[in-house]
Amino acid sequence: MIRKMIKSAVVGVAMLSAVGSAQAAEVNINIYGASAQYLFWNDAADNFLLARGCTGVVQAEDSTKKHGITKGTCGADTVYIRYSAKASYDGIRAMKCVDPEGLSAGCPNACYRKMANEAATDFGTHVVGSLACKDVTIGASDVEAGAFDQESHGALKGPHGGAWTDRTISNVDDSGLTSYRPLVVPFAFFKNNTVPYTNMTRLMAVHIFSGQVNDWQSFDMSQASQGVTVCLRHAGSGTHATIDAAVMRADGNLLIEENQLSFLGSIKWFNDGSSDMMKCINENEGAVGYADADALKNPATYANTSVMNYQGAAPSKANVVQGVYDFWSAQWLFESPTEPTYAATHPYVTALNTFASNPANLPSTTAAYWATQSEMKVTKANSFAFPTRTMEP
Repeated sequence: MIRKMIKSAVVGVAMLSAVGSAQAAEVNINIYGASAQYLFWNDAADNFLLARGCTGVVQAEDSTKKHGITKGTCGADTVYIRYSAKASYDGIRAMKCVDPEGLSAGCPNACYRKMANEAATDFGTHVVGSLACKDVTIGASDVEAGAFDQESHGALKGPHGGAWTDRTISNVDDSGLTSYRPLVVPFAFFKNNTVPYTNMTRLMAVHIFSGQVNDWQSFDMSQASQGVTVCLRHAGSGTHATIDAAVMRADGNLLIEENQLSFLGSIKWFNDGSSDMMKCINENEGAVGYADADALKNPATYANTSVMNYQGAAPSKANVVQGVYDFWSAQWLFESPTEPTYAATHPYVTALNTFASNPANLPSTTAAYWATQSEMKVTKANSFAFPTRTMEP
């Protein structure tokens, strides 16, 4: 593995730099992958450092809202916690130093991805100015590696274009990695406000996201005819894998082909990240899609979008915990024991897991939706399993 080959060289350099002085260290915790976890980790990172007694804690974000960084002084160390959103599958791939899509182009090796560049970040204005190659230390996924078995073909960013992307994701390899599952990630269906429905039934979801229904009137003939614009995530998304596993359940096959021509039926777009998905819904009449349940915690960002109930239940933490709402998955964090900086980063990784596992540490903007594993009254053996009750309320 690449990490093993470069580890001895890195250790050697570290030993040389330590000779003659005990200078302050720089610790980089680079979390990369699931876009549904972006808001959570950027919201929780400063609280985590403050809880450890760190000082001078400050955060910044880039204009795309896909790259964030938190900085703190922890004793003699300067600690950076970065989170960059892509999709779940590539969080695992980065930990395995696999990059068939060339996302690490220009970087030292396939263990790296483009993340917030601290040297080009203005922490005074909280703006990340550019990205730089960073070694990924935690791969974030919304599902286990075995849940990926999806396909998609379309523009990278749906209505906003981007390169044509063909993805068939399966057999994602997580062998040799250490995993943590501190939290449960709830998802929800979102609609453009031109859509007259407030509830999504499972039957509606299966018909829409398999392409069997092209007009909202099909569900209620008293409504005016209105074409369905279907916004989907590209294959490799943990959110996309979860709708396949928890909602479709093999009763319908997820759409795999983009369709921009309304006269051929409903318009169908694929989107690479959660923010792309929400833009797709927000900007298109008759649009519907799915994302992390707290995607609207800043409602003004997507003023034309509303969250829908699913099977008559709101995507609230209470409903997820009690098993009333079952569109959710377990959060996965992956770490490599062969990471070159493992000795420095592993204590922070385990501490982050412990911090996130405590219900009291859920950020206020997330606590209404997300739950820790310890709070759950139901569990899933895997993403495809039906929830079963584990304890009495």
